[in-house]
Amino acid sequence: MKLLPFIVLNAAFVVVDGVVTYGLVDFASINVLVARFFGALFAVVGISIILRRTHPSGSFLATAISTMTIIVSYGLFALILARNPILQWPVAYATSAVAALLLGAIGYRRALKRRVMVV
Repeated sequence: MKLLPFIVLNAAFVVVDGVVTYGLVDFASINVLVARFFGALFAVVGISIILRRTHPSGSFLATAISTMTIIVSYGLFALILARNPILQWPVAYATSAVAALLLGAIGYRRALKRRVMVV
């Protein structure tokens, strides 16, 4: 998988993660960290399924980096909310999602370069 489709796929699931989190927080009145966990879980499962169906032979690298990106995003989200309890959760979500997406894109680009050099 090339870099741009990787970024678009992860950005799409950042939106899905945010919508699931928003729905659980506002409509089900679940704690924001628990709702974010379920949103992140939904995103990991969705990315894994899509990558296996579209790239059956070469999906491991993209799946692994996408999973790590979502884990980092959740960790940053929890850290931001723990350090700034006055901050609204959508701001913390947007900040952590953009930072993790940037980190994931850099990591995937480096992994693609390393894989080309090794093969």
